[in-house]
Amino acid sequence: MAKNKEDSKSTKLADHIEETVNDEEEIEAVELPQQEAFFKMPKRFGTIPDVSEKPLGWGKGGYEHLYPHVKLPTQRLETIRFSRKGEPNKLYWGDNLHIMRTLRSESIDLIYIDPPFFSSRNYNMIFQDQNEVMTFEDIWDGGLPTYQIWLNARLIEMKRLLKPTGSIYVHLDWHAVHYVKIEMDKIFGYDRFLNEIIWYHGFRGTEAKAQYQRAHQTVLVYTKSNNYYWNQQYQSYKDPDMKRYNKTDEKGERYALIKRRHTDGSIYYGKTYPKKDGKRINDVIEMPILASTNKERVGYDTQKPEALIELLLRTSCPPNGIVADFFCGGGTTPAVAQRLGRHWIASDISRIAVEVTKGRILRLLKSEKGTQTNFAKVPNIEVWSWGFYDADKLQDISDEEFRDFIVRAYGGRPTSNEYTSGSKNGIPLLVGNKNRRNQITKKEVLEFAKYIQENYELHKAGTILAWGFADSAIKAQEALANIGAEIDFVKIKTVRIGSYEFIEDVITKNKEYKNVFRFVFPPEVVLHVTKENGEFSFDFSDSVSLNNGKIINIQADFDFDGKFAPSEGYIFNPNTMILKYKFNLIGKKKIAFRVEDDHGGEKLVVKEVE
Repeated sequence: MAKNKEDSKSTKLADHIEETVNDEEEIEAVELPQQEAFFKMPKRFGTIPDVSEKPLGWGKGGYEHLYPHVKLPTQRLETIRFSRKGEPNKLYWGDNLHIMRTLRSESIDLIYIDPPFFSSRNYNMIFQDQNEVMTFEDIWDGGLPTYQIWLNARLIEMKRLLKPTGSIYVHLDWHAVHYVKIEMDKIFGYDRFLNEIIWYHGFRGTEAKAQYQRAHQTVLVYTKSNNYYWNQQYQSYKDPDMKRYNKTDEKGERYALIKRRHTDGSIYYGKTYPKKDGKRINDVIEMPILASTNKERVGYDTQKPEALIELLLRTSCPPNGIVADFFCGGGTTPAVAQRLGRHWIASDISRIAVEVTKGRILRLLKSEKGTQTNFAKVPNIEVWSWGFYDADKLQDISDEEFRDFIVRAYGGRPTSNEYTSGSKNGIPLLVGNKNRRNQITKKEVLEFAKYIQENYELHKAGTILAWGFADSAIKAQEALANIGAEIDFVKIKTVRIGSYEFIEDVITKNKEYKNVFRFVFPPEVVLHVTKENGEFSFDFSDSVSLNNGKIINIQADFDFDGKFAPSEGYIFNPNTMILKYKFNLIGKKKIAFRVEDDHGGEKLVVKEVE
């Protein structure tokens, strides 16, 4: 079996990743392994799982019948700049299935995922925002089969994304690991199963009665081919004094005499030396769960230790390789990848998870723990969204970019015509101003109608997409409708951006998609600052969500330098509306807060205090 050693050749992320798949581009179909002959089951074996069968939920077009492709644009939410050179690391907010469908095939060296365990909804709701809640409701409503189908659709995409030398690690617990292994055997091939890693973390909590205490979790490891990358890792000997090696040779090196047998049956004693690097690591990894006081903690119970992720990354991702985690949660995988100098892609359905991940990485880069202390060599970080769109940040792009974005989100095709913004099903589209305070007026409605009347012979209809419409515009639309009832004149349809009518086409493809397509607005932030005995109190109690939700997290950076990096202990404070802080030094301080609601709305507030 060929194994690749540490590879010094760097590859550009742009050679492998693209933001979106073009309308005319077909995503490569994923082939399932042919295992029928090898796994032909005698009838007398009954219902033993047969990995020659198709994965649960598989149809003629893969999982297209259950999760149809939706061609929505991605929105760049933020670029954090460190360097002018090199390809950026990427952080996505949105449904990971659709995000993965925008990425190029065979582009990733290692995928590690820690998907929600099939245990309980509350256990898996890390950040408690509504995007998590609605997603997990869809997963659990149909029981274990629904969970497996949901995960299978994503595993198929992950297989497509892996390089031929790539590996995937899937972290699970006892609830579903055995069922998932059967499905992964079907997807990747039984012979591509490499290891079942047992993470023995010990037992904590209330002891269960009449059963063995559960003290481990499982990581399933599969490879894309038999030519996978492998960088051997070692563990120290259990006996640090190595008393077993009680002999010393002429060079002063310790060894042990081991009784051995020749092929003829005679006995002899051979020298065995301890390996300098330790012994090869086995598939039972003993490592405790993070203590509640550990500085790695960002505030949720299911967080994995960085040391565990580092071991996996060093083993299966080459230097300058690309690591992906599509359930990134609190950002352990991208943080470790950043520290080890690997490129990374990460995503999560929760915007709070995305903000926590971003803040954690920026904290790492600002600290001595970060190995990339020269920012000129640190790749930029780009934050993107798919399906969830920040309405406020759309005002930061150019007018042309805004028009193209809205047309694509509506399912149309942009055009360069100065009188229209695009078309959908042959119907011309007009996009209003990017400023949410600017409404479409009567004049714009009539001018658009006149253009259609003069330039379109067959379909005398048009659609205007805008944040809002003045009363005069609605009256003009109604007047045109009345005229159209008598003669063949223009019919104008007005659609508010983000309304049900705007997203209706996407929802009709799959009822569950109503949860993954939405425009969100920043919260209205009200901050009251008081100071008593040198301690500041920052009260956000009067702040409100503009997305029919509530404020659920406030991050704070008490040493703000233009790049928001939450201070220790202020990265994830669910449902805490009053923050307190005491500065070590007196004088004027520049601080910043990121206020987040449970629908993905967020706002950065910068303030000076003294």
